[in-house]
Amino acid sequence: MLLTDPFSPCWLWRSRHIQTIGPLLSPAHIAHGQWRQAVHKVKTGDATLVVYSHVQESRTAERDDVLLVHGMEGSSDSGYIVRLANAGLRHGFHVHRMNLRGCGESLRLNRLPYHAGLWRDILAVARQVKVGRRLFVAGFSLGGNMVLKMAGDLGEQMRQDVAAIATISAALDMARTDLWLRRNRLYEQYLLWHLVHSYRRRLRFYPHVYRGLLSRLPRHIGDFDDAVTGPLHGFASGSDYYERSSSATGLAKISVPTLLIHAEDDPLVPLSPYAEQQQLFSRSSLLHLLLVKHGGHVGFMGDSKSWWWADARVIAFFKTVQLGVTCYKN
Repeated sequence: MLLTDPFSPCWLWRSRHIQTIGPLLSPAHIAHGQWRQAVHKVKTGDATLVVYSHVQESRTAERDDVLLVHGMEGSSDSGYIVRLANAGLRHGFHVHRMNLRGCGESLRLNRLPYHAGLWRDILAVARQVKVGRRLFVAGFSLGGNMVLKMAGDLGEQMRQDVAAIATISAALDMARTDLWLRRNRLYEQYLLWHLVHSYRRRLRFYPHVYRGLLSRLPRHIGDFDDAVTGPLHGFASGSDYYERSSSATGLAKISVPTLLIHAEDDPLVPLSPYAEQQQLFSRSSLLHLLLVKHGGHVGFMGDSKSWWWADARVIAFFKTVQLGVTCYKN
């Protein structure tokens, strides 16, 4: 279903760059409330994933859970994760903030890092941290691709573990996202710096795994994935990794209610993969695309009435699923 929305940020911060960079400069902390925090170390295969859980103290078994998945080089402490966590807690959900392998406090615990198609880590966390009735999953950017890839690959099996999913600025096509970033060099170089920095940190902990993979500094993220991500995870190349890890081709197989939020002016993730799926979104009763003109990448700063607009849309969507509403209206 294609949704319309009145979101229109104040003209002072309508620029896609302000929308993208502004939230990064806004501090966020988990609010105090009637919930308790626990730290889990979820083990799955060769990975150990650190998860911060915030569980409501009253009517614990009657409530629902929300699992949050961060984007490239993010963590459970990323501002957008913490802000959505606070929104979920205010509305009575249990909230779980996971670190993808090699991110945040899981850096020293994992020999291999995350990648865009490694959704089995998310599923393992979902199964182990759930304390309430139903589980919802929200993913941002690359994490959004992972969540959608999981739903597409699992198909009908997804219903056994997840009630609904939502994504914000998800990268549906990894190859085209790489090409799009090359046209937005400031953002590409920012992400590339973080990737190389993480590589060097992992090299110190696991020299026998990482030594020699980067013989020279990569010019593009695609170069990094050719040299590091692809070989580490058994892909033939960076291109092979992108093709096998992108979520766009599996959207039609998703069997749970799904909300995708994206801005046309996103400087990190292209609009074209969304535009090509418009026919699918038009006829599907499960897939809801909320496409707005402004919002940047994981930005969507509104005004004093709805400051973090996308967070409110995600929580509203999950609450409609709680109520059994099949036709979502924003």
